[in-house]
Amino acid sequence: MRGRPFGGVAILVKKSAISNVRIVGVDEKNRCLAVLITFHGNFKLLVVNVYLPCSEPGQEYQTTLLDCLGFIENCIVANDYSAVMVLGDFNFECDNRHTGYKLLKNTCDEYDLMPCESCAQSDIQYTYCYSEPNELVADFHTARRNTLLH
Repeated sequence: MRGRPFGGVAILVKKSAISNVRIVGVDEKNRCLAVLITFHGNFKLLVVNVYLPCSEPGQEYQTTLLDCLGFIENCIVANDYSAVMVLGDFNFECDNRHTGYKLLKNTCDEYDLMPCESCAQSDIQYTYCYSEPNELVADFHTARRNTLLH
């Protein structure tokens, strides 16, 4: 067995810090969840949480990945927000040798999203790592360029 046979994604929000949360959508395979969080002062943050498939050769991986990226794109173009963040478990190294990274990078470039590890004050660029031969699982976060969240 490879990957998780069950589960999904979730977003927890501290109620006292916000004025409203609206579910934007969930993809049909429960790999992607988008919410629009309105903070006090009417700052609207679109948060898309994803659990991308484990990287493997073949068309099924690429199809599932493209479905998730299509969900992200639809959320970005169909909503009104002040800022956007895409976060979650991307299941690939951030390296151009990986199909998943190349496809995500194309989406990031198209919608002016940037990796947030460049904003971190640490050399650690992931929050979890599990290594097997030729495999790395890492978290990855993106945000629209020129967006500063407090």
